[in-house]
Amino acid sequence: MSTLSISQLTCGYGGQAILQDLSFTLEQNDIVCLLGASGCGKTTLLKAIAGILPITAGTIKLANQELSTTPLEQRQIGLIFQDYALFPHLTVAENITFGLQKQSHQQQQAILAKMTALVRLQGLEQRYPHQLSGGQQQRVAIARALACEPKLLLLDEPFSNIDSQVRYQLIEEIRAILKQQNVPAIFVTHSKEEAFVFADKLALMDKGKIVQFGDALTLYQQPNSHFVAEFLGKVNYLPCKIQQPQLESAFGLIPLTTASYADGTLIQDNCNAYLLLRPEEIVMQGDTTKSAITDQQIGSAAATVKQVIFLGGYYRYQVELKNTLYPAILVIQSQQYFAVGSDVVLSFNSPKQVLFSTKYKE
Repeated sequence: MSTLSISQLTCGYGGQAILQDLSFTLEQNDIVCLLGASGCGKTTLLKAIAGILPITAGTIKLANQELSTTPLEQRQIGLIFQDYALFPHLTVAENITFGLQKQSHQQQQAILAKMTALVRLQGLEQRYPHQLSGGQQQRVAIARALACEPKLLLLDEPFSNIDSQVRYQLIEEIRAILKQQNVPAIFVTHSKEEAFVFADKLALMDKGKIVQFGDALTLYQQPNSHFVAEFLGKVNYLPCKIQQPQLESAFGLIPLTTASYADGTLIQDNCNAYLLLRPEEIVMQGDTTKSAITDQQIGSAAATVKQVIFLGGYYRYQVELKNTLYPAILVIQSQQYFAVGSDVVLSFNSPKQVLFSTKYKE
């Protein structure tokens, strides 16, 4: 059962469409992240759902109710902003109960007690926003939004002003609260790390469109474009030639396990292709034999270390394949140290076979 359904949505500013023919659904109690670079339309979509920005075409339905002409205050949608948007002259208690004016004092106090316990702010009810840390202020904003029992919660870059040392702890806490309260949410960020931790599904956006929608693991392992592959992490494109039922490469003959390229077009025999490999999928070992392996050895490839960078928990390497028929420079990460100039042997274990017909995004 879908909580939110958006169909063929078009909207923008000053006659210029930012979102065009956009559609997606939010399932009950799911947390969906709108992920993408600045200017791709994430916040515009959030404003359209909230009712801040009018739409020019399409429909928005929340719990089967058409929202296109429903005023913002009647949509039963909670809003959380990156700057918290707390009232500086009101206490924590007054901020949380601000939207409960139609309820009795006794009801307000009961909801206040429930909310402060939920977000762990007991004892801070009489403090003002400037007396709280960034994380505490965001908890007040969450409590204020949930106090009105929204059907949907919208969060616009809610963690960008939080210190990095406590950010992910707060993300995990707020996710747990939303799941406990059975509140579906749409979350905007440009950080893939925040999206991976917070969301059930990702809607990766580019130029006003959702280019791929699904859970994080699927998008990471099975991207449908260069853009998705490269936005979600470091990539390598291993040169190959399709010789069905195999791929010919610097790693020898690799069984071909897919019938189509990443974008869905059918694979053609005797064509060049590029196999997607993430840095962590490639295993690097020292050449203990002190002799270069042949180009024909199946499953392995000889390479030379060209660059090494220490990144705390691991090293990131740039290595050059020795294969002259299928040359390439690959990025690899490993906890083992190899000096620049070292001869190494590579192998790989990719959970999904993703092929592109070209090396770089258009």
